[in-house]
Amino acid sequence: MSTRSKLNDLTILRLSDNKPPTDASMVSPSCVLSNPQLDTTDHEAENCTITSIHWYQRLGTNGFRVLSLGTIVILAGFSFLFFLWCCDSTSLTWKYIVVTGWASQSATLTIEIISLVLAAQVGIATSMLASIALESFQVTLPEAAAISIIRYTNMGPNDLASALKAGMRRKDFMTATAMVFPLVVTTFLSQFMSTILLWDMAVEDVVGESQVKALRTIQPIGGNGTIDFSNRKDYYWMLKPPRYPAFAEYSTNHTLEDGVSDTGSTLRAFLPLATAAERTRLHSYSGDATVFDSRVVCMPPNFTSVIAEGNGNGQGYDGFDIIQLVGRFGLIKKLPEGVWIRHKWPPEGYPFNCSASLPLAPEEQQDIYPQIPLTLCLWYAGKNGGLTSEIQSSSRGWTYIVINTTGSRAGWYSLLKNQNVTNWYFTERDEWMECHPTNNTEYKLSVSLCAADFSTATFPIHAISSSPRTEPEIDWDFSRNSFSTISIRQQLIKNSTETSDSRGLLTLDARAKHTWKEMKKVIQNFTQETYGAGRDWAATTNVTAMMCTHCYDSPVHSSGTKWVNPAHVSLFQDIIRATGRPALAIQAHFTTMVQMVYYDRLPTNQKFSLVVIDEFVQVTLPNSFRGFTAVFMLVVAHLLLLLGVTRKFLSNVKFSILESAWQATAQVSVLMEGEDGNGILGRAHLKGDSHVRKWFASEKRNKTRVGVHTVATVGRVGLMKLGEGGKGGKGEV
Repeated sequence: MSTRSKLNDLTILRLSDNKPPTDASMVSPSCVLSNPQLDTTDHEAENCTITSIHWYQRLGTNGFRVLSLGTIVILAGFSFLFFLWCCDSTSLTWKYIVVTGWASQSATLTIEIISLVLAAQVGIATSMLASIALESFQVTLPEAAAISIIRYTNMGPNDLASALKAGMRRKDFMTATAMVFPLVVTTFLSQFMSTILLWDMAVEDVVGESQVKALRTIQPIGGNGTIDFSNRKDYYWMLKPPRYPAFAEYSTNHTLEDGVSDTGSTLRAFLPLATAAERTRLHSYSGDATVFDSRVVCMPPNFTSVIAEGNGNGQGYDGFDIIQLVGRFGLIKKLPEGVWIRHKWPPEGYPFNCSASLPLAPEEQQDIYPQIPLTLCLWYAGKNGGLTSEIQSSSRGWTYIVINTTGSRAGWYSLLKNQNVTNWYFTERDEWMECHPTNNTEYKLSVSLCAADFSTATFPIHAISSSPRTEPEIDWDFSRNSFSTISIRQQLIKNSTETSDSRGLLTLDARAKHTWKEMKKVIQNFTQETYGAGRDWAATTNVTAMMCTHCYDSPVHSSGTKWVNPAHVSLFQDIIRATGRPALAIQAHFTTMVQMVYYDRLPTNQKFSLVVIDEFVQVTLPNSFRGFTAVFMLVVAHLLLLLGVTRKFLSNVKFSILESAWQATAQVSVLMEGEDGNGILGRAHLKGDSHVRKWFASEKRNKTRVGVHTVATVGRVGLMKLGEGGKGGKGEV
């Protein structure tokens, strides 16, 4: 008879006999079978004992695969998660995953795969711990069957923990708990890995795929069905701006040196994107766009004569509404870079004719409407001087006069009621020339002469930004009885600490701007389509915009002095009040005006050109490492526990095979089957676990301790009652 046959037909000693076997029956020194799977002769089986099973057989094929391949899957999964958490749009693979919306799904799917592997490894670890408990510790008889079966199948360490709690001595239980409890904790926490990982997910903006679009571009005035507003130059001044669109900007810093205030080179490109949604999501733009040269330089004028007189139609306070200024400018000796003047400058100077605003009347209204008496006057557009254009070689430029009136309305009336003021003394203050009537320091006119170019032309440009933006809106400030322009000023005024992105703009790449003048380009005279900057006023005619809503109370809208929409006035006023720099106020004002013309005309253009656009898209992606770190540390703890359990299993366990149903059954049958058929199996085949426990208690065997040992006479391994000496002591089957 072979050994394999004998293992199925062993002599079973009854536990109920409670007779310890002889030492000879426990160990036979005649030989050792290192591999019990091999067939042996009857004589060998009777005289041999089994010392151990090969480690690979103890782990089993499935156990080995779960431990080895599962660990590889875990490492691969975390490598992918690390890639997803750490990479950015420079990786095409990462960009594809994120832009297509698969970031959170792929992270969840990966962690679920890792969770499945962890669950499988926890099952193997639980089986190994059950084997360790049976072979290294003592368990009570009532729990022996459950722990033995856990070696084959289990629902995790919770089942083993409850069995060990009821079936182990205190000192053994503490040792086993040190191994089982951490596994219980990591198994419990692993159920929430997906939720923990999703803490890192947030909705953010990334750059999507490039798009090629055909967009409408700007045509010359009146061409191809466009609307010509050149004869309605006050049209846009009377309208509230419908929007303050984002644009691309190239600029240098504003400077103030030797009484000259210079905004610096400032090129602003208006993008042919009709909706705010397109502009706010824009990352980069390559193609045709209209460039606006918005540089402004202001300086104190050199007066040769000034005459101030009261003017109006009799409807204003005490008979006049404004102060009319006429006089002449002398040659300005210190010209800033880029500012030009006429070569043949007459000795007596060139004449000017502008209006100055009177303060509010009565003075109590100044608390209700806190505005500065400001006017903006066009002076000899493109004839006597201007600013050299950076984008057009034939541009003539524009020149403006900003006037700020100081003093009460009643006081100015008393000065001008019966006579003109012709005698003045002048004081320079930065870019302002302060004009005081002789013998009267309470009243003054602060005047600044400003040059600009304001050319517009279409060029192929490239613009880029690092984040999406929102376009500012103008809201009413009830506390000031005026429009609030804070967000608009942030967009339109550059300072040394802010970037284009922080102002909600794109950065214009102007490295090739020195070649733009020579390029064949489409020129748009948008500035001429706005009041105060047209060729029709390039004469001595007074063209003044009242930049104070409540200062000019005449009911008549004269040809020389114009009302302005309060939204435009609020922006101009707030910039002067906040900075004292008329150059910045003029630049912001005309940027707004030209944009109004540009976007009004945009839908009517018939020519299309191809542009390349990159847009920001909102996606869900990782934006922190808190959840990732927590999950990573949890898995590391799991792997360390698994390593410790595996080492203890391989070093301490000799006779248990993981996930072997027959072995678990055969080994427990050694303990439970009696010769007379009245053993444990014979009496428990129709009993529940609770009844069996009561039966053991009634026979005072509920404290009997058992473990896995060999039956040397037959070469069989099974559960045996252990001797009083505990592990390593003598016992009986």
